[in-house]
Amino acid sequence: MENYMLAVYDVSNPCNYRCNYCRNDWSTESNIKHSELKDIKKIIDKIVERGFKTISYTGGEFFLIPFWKDILMYASEKGLSNQVITNASLIEEKDIEFLERHLKRISVSFHSADKKQYNKIMGITDSGLFNKVLKNLKLIGESCMDLGIFFSPLWENYMSFFQTIKILKDKGIQITDVNLNRILPVGKAEGFLKKPLGYFEHALLIQQLVQINNELGINAYGEAYPLCFLNNVIENEEIIEKVNRSCIIGRKALALDSNGNIKLCPCAEKRVGASILDTAEVLDKNKCIEEFTEGRWRSEYCKNCSYWENCLGGCHASRGEMFSDDSLILDDEVVFKEGINNEFFDLLIDLYRPFLGNSFKKVPTAYTIFSKHKYKHPIGIIAIKNTKTNANFIEISLIPQLRGGYYSFIVLRKLFLLHPELKKIGWTSHKANIPSMKVLKKLRGGFFEKTVTNKNRIEAEGFFKVDGQAVYSMQKALDKQIELSAPMYNGWLEGYKTRTEELEKLTTYLEEYNEGN
Repeated sequence: MENYMLAVYDVSNPCNYRCNYCRNDWSTESNIKHSELKDIKKIIDKIVERGFKTISYTGGEFFLIPFWKDILMYASEKGLSNQVITNASLIEEKDIEFLERHLKRISVSFHSADKKQYNKIMGITDSGLFNKVLKNLKLIGESCMDLGIFFSPLWENYMSFFQTIKILKDKGIQITDVNLNRILPVGKAEGFLKKPLGYFEHALLIQQLVQINNELGINAYGEAYPLCFLNNVIENEEIIEKVNRSCIIGRKALALDSNGNIKLCPCAEKRVGASILDTAEVLDKNKCIEEFTEGRWRSEYCKNCSYWENCLGGCHASRGEMFSDDSLILDDEVVFKEGINNEFFDLLIDLYRPFLGNSFKKVPTAYTIFSKHKYKHPIGIIAIKNTKTNANFIEISLIPQLRGGYYSFIVLRKLFLLHPELKKIGWTSHKANIPSMKVLKKLRGGFFEKTVTNKNRIEAEGFFKVDGQAVYSMQKALDKQIELSAPMYNGWLEGYKTRTEELEKLTTYLEEYNEGN
């Protein structure tokens, strides 16, 4: 096991927090009972024997262990470099001097600089813990230890990533680096699989990550993001190289549960069928580790990707199971060809009526959208209409065979790249067209309230900003319209399901296009 340098060790499972994204089930005995010191020492001995240089303690809350000082001293005496991942709520000022002698780095899970939101995310009711954590962050930052901030993005905090780190810096907290984590839908957190953050949300997180590097001067990294995704969000290759932090678990690091069982991900449930306590011969011949490191499980897209060595496929547990493709992999690209075929547009208008408008047929800036890797036939249209008031509105329509959220993301990213002059883009949605409104919401846009409340209007109107967001009142108006639109959309959907003739005509057109091209 000479290739492995870092052991990520779930040293003990109990915790004083109940974070709403945590995988641990606190009703089970193993998660409310500390491991014994003698057992921990045996595991540390084997970690040293196997050639590891660094140990990162996670869990559970490390500082809840009554004998945490004994653990650090023992590992230090064995020549290991110690790191701890903690919520930092139990550290006392008198502990800092001891920690400086035995710890190289402390990484603190901190997900909001707003006290109310922090308490909600962390599942705590003690109003004093928030301020104590801030005090401890300052103490750690002023010590000789490295201070890392671990930020876990959730629906309630993903838009405030940059602001959270900025507030910490403004308070004089000296941060070594920031790590943007990936929330994994495993264990008690499996509910996140039902409504995970998507492409638009992660793109905003990456934009804030770059902002932290550029504006705050703090090294900030994206943990286990696939490079095909980063390349779609960041244009500068040097910045991509700087913020990219590929997952080294299973390659240069191994994860251990509290009993020493080896895992390929500290968060996923899958064990490799071996323990750090096993003989070196058993570990070196482990088939699961061998399969993982050799990449035999890789998807065809990743197998043929030139970025593999710097990417390693992103996060292999992002869907909750090991050996799965990262949920953010972008395995297709789009190509814009100038002009729109009227027959193709008419078929889309008939299928989606009354959501599409004929007026976009005549605009000078219009494209037919093609897939680069998956389809020969066109997959949609996009057009930009400039109004008399010099406002730019866009119309997008994609064929129903596609994953709408995926392709709307890569289509819009392509549009922004082709037209950097577009900063503020108008948006209209038929008041039954909830899918259109949901895309606008992901773009952090909004509607003018008067277009929502005006019962004589069949469309709501607003805008989004490519590098910003609509004002709060417009975002609330959009939310209101989505709520009001539910019955209308359900009625439209029932009618749409009967449009078999229109769908057959579109399918025939696409098939004939493939045959002719």
